[in-house]
Amino acid sequence: MLKNDEIETVSYDYDEIRNMIPVRYKHSHKGDYGKVLLIGGHDNTVGACIMCARTILKSGAGLLTIMSYTETVRTAHEVLPEAMTITMNPEIIESQLSELNMDNYSLIVFGPGAGRNEITEKLLVYVLKQDRDVILDADGLYYLKKHIDLLNRSKTTVITPHLGEYKRVFEYDQDKILSDLTALSEKYPTLITVLKGVNTLIAYQGHITVNRTGNNALAKGGSGDVLCGLTGGLFAQKPDVSSVIAAVYIHSLAADYWVREHSSYSLLASDLIEQIDKILFEMQNE
Repeated sequence: MLKNDEIETVSYDYDEIRNMIPVRYKHSHKGDYGKVLLIGGHDNTVGACIMCARTILKSGAGLLTIMSYTETVRTAHEVLPEAMTITMNPEIIESQLSELNMDNYSLIVFGPGAGRNEITEKLLVYVLKQDRDVILDADGLYYLKKHIDLLNRSKTTVITPHLGEYKRVFEYDQDKILSDLTALSEKYPTLITVLKGVNTLIAYQGHITVNRTGNNALAKGGSGDVLCGLTGGLFAQKPDVSSVIAAVYIHSLAADYWVREHSSYSLLASDLIEQIDKILFEMQNE
């Protein structure tokens, strides 16, 4: 997957990543650490949205609002009282979107558990037309190919596809993936692409970062939702590509920490959140 002698890549170690994580200042308040609008979740995919939401908050974002359907909002009230909520009504979604005050948010995270339907496509178009940084994951990527020109935007867009999702949107040639990602990042200068895999690749403005942490314990449903949340939490505090690189590294390192004392079979996505907390604690206090 990494065959291409003409493309230079870079990897980072623990100490370099530690210097990339957002700084928490002594004299600060919740507004200093980002205001995130998370749009996702559906009747049968509540967990994806909730895990993403929990990770956004556990990784330091100051404020979080979950915009979703009734069942997800109800669950959020029960298990994540720290989050604010907006209940979506499919019958009046256009008017609800027109009434949203984007001044209340610095970052939009869209996709985990959103479902594949007409509403999701409308939300994708709406989100990419906003003058806000955006993270797209999971179902948020499903209709992207139809609206690819919307990646030409002044604000940063982070996409986090696994290989199947990437191939749905872009042409894929295994032997040219590094040059293709480089070209994609040059065509859309505000796009950060996180191609998830054994060695996750992060492409931005002609540069490729290869992540070297992680193991097969991550091959479990929900792991991507946690990565999306961690990316959102760090990026909300520090809107820079270094936050994305750090999120990928820490998320995978959390699986490495897990297998020190547990089997690689048993990792649940929710377990990753606790391991991430341990890593951030270590990095903050070293």
